[in-house]
Formats: sequence, structure tokens, C-alpha cells
Amino acid sequence: MVLARGDDHGGALVIQCRDRDSEGPLLEREFDGHWRAVGPADDRPGTSREDYLARRRRVDTDLWIIELDIPNAPQFIAQLTQGG
Repeated sequence: MVLARGDDHGGALVIQCRDRDSEGPLLEREFDGHWRAVGPADDRPGTSREDYLARRRRVDTDLWIIELDIPNAPQFIAQLTQGG
């Protein structure tokens, strides 16, 4: 599901991974095509995933946020993007 639509021709891409009611990692595509985990710092109290994504959207209005609700979404993304 598209949670936030970015620029049609560019913009960063963050995938919000879920598996039913469990939150998975937030993954961001880097310029070289690899994915890295991003998100709020666990050691900062009061910082939620929603706050992090809202802050990112304020800074980068071209940001795409996609929710992927499948078992083991990070593995799926890794397999999908293997080889470039």
C-alpha cells in the first residue's frame, strides 16, 4: 500500500515492513540500489515510527513510503533486488 506518494520521477523510497500485526523494519533504498534499515533511535524516549516518517516527509516532500505486509518482507526485498 502506498502511504505517501513522492515525486513521479524521483525521490527516496522507504518500505515499512509488517507481518500481520507485527511491525518489521523500515528499509530505505540507497542510490546504489542496496537497502538499509532506518528509523527512530531506540534510545530516544517518545520517538515512534510514525514520528520518524512524518519528520522525513517534512524534510523530503519527494519521499515515497510504501507498506509491505507479508511474512519476512526484508528477505523478499533482498531476493527481489538481487543482482541490481
